[in-house]
Amino acid sequence: NQTLKQQLPPDATISILDRQGNVLAHSNPATIAIGQSVQDTPLFRDLLKAQGYSIIATEHVGLDGVPKLFAISQLTLNQSTDLYIVV
Repeated sequence: NQTLKQQLPPDATISILDRQGNVLAHSNPATIAIGQSVQDTPLFRDLLKAQGYSIIATEHVGLDGVPKLFAISQLTLNQSTDLYIVV
């Protein structure tokens, strides 16, 4: 975790989302609550497009109202479980 943080800009965040758009983990829980849904956001709609790609990049306004560049990768654990990593 410390090594990963050293390679990212100081204001970067990392989230893990499930296929329903629920936040399972977030590197800064003060900005996004665990269990919060992002299903109705443009970012989540782009996230669904990540299926079949190793990583996609997209620009959106974050939940804090600031435009950001997001990198999204899908992790498939088994046929019924998908997780998404959002940086």
